[in-house]
Parts: sequence; structure tokens; C-alpha cells
Amino acid sequence: MADFYSETAESYNALYGEEQEDKLKWIRQNLIVGRKLLDIGCGTGVSTKYFSDKAICVGLDRSKEMLDKAKGDFITVLGTAENLPFPDKSFDTVISVTAIHNFEDYIAALNEIKRVMKENGSVAISVLKRSSRAEEIVKMIKAYFKITKEIEERQDFILIGTY
Repeated sequence: MADFYSETAESYNALYGEEQEDKLKWIRQNLIVGRKLLDIGCGTGVSTKYFSDKAICVGLDRSKEMLDKAKGDFITVLGTAENLPFPDKSFDTVISVTAIHNFEDYIAALNEIKRVMKENGSVAISVLKRSSRAEEIVKMIKAYFKITKEIEERQDFILIGTY
């Protein structure tokens, strides 16, 4: 899957930027954003940049080509969701917009999210509805976090909650 994103990095924002913007508006209206935010699977930084006026933001992605396109007032880190290179309890807020279905091991990623989130931290995760694992992933997100808001929009299931 990283190859697809590496190959589409140049055109990603033009192809998916507007679609991501709609999701981000809803997330921003419904998510309590803490002082420090981690965006897992940030790609070109569209979602990371969306919150950079509210928090110190860090965007993580496994595609160097996508991160090379990320521009904004935030930090980028090359890495995977299954092995986050951050200390325990280092983020108030964690988001992952339309990425979790691409993770090699989304259960390991959910465990890592819990590990790096501060207690009472907030989380927003969207899952691509057409993913063959979408319902399974949504069920696990609900098992890992206390979901306070949920919406099914055109392309994604979006869940917001706390730890």
C-alpha cells in the first residue's frame, strides 16, 4: 500500500483534498483538541495542517514521498502506526483520517494510540467505508475508546472519543 501513496504523492491533494476537507470540518467541530496533537497516516499533511492553529502538531506517515509534500506549521515524522516513535502519554489528541484500514496491523496501531495518548485524551479516527475490514475496524475502535460522537459520511465512518 505504501507504493500507491508514494506513486500518488504528487497529485494526492488535487485528487482527495476536497473530500478530506469535508471530513476535517466535522472532526474539528466535534473534537476537543488538546495542546499536542498526533496525526497518524498524515500523508501530505492536509489533516495535520487543519489543526496546526489549535495545537502543536506532529504528522506521521510511512511514505517519505507523501511527507516530502507536507508543508505547514507542524513536524513530520517517518514511521508506522504499529510502532510509534514517541514516549508513553505524549499526546493530548490523536487523529487518523482515512488511514487505519491501510495499516498492516490495525490492532497494534490501536494499542500504540492508547500508549501515546494522555489519560482523558481525545481521539478521532475515520475508516473508509468501502474497506473490506471497515465494520471490523469500527467495532474495535469502539472497544478501545469511549466513543462520544459518530457519523457516517459519504466515504467514511468517523468516530470521536476519549481514552
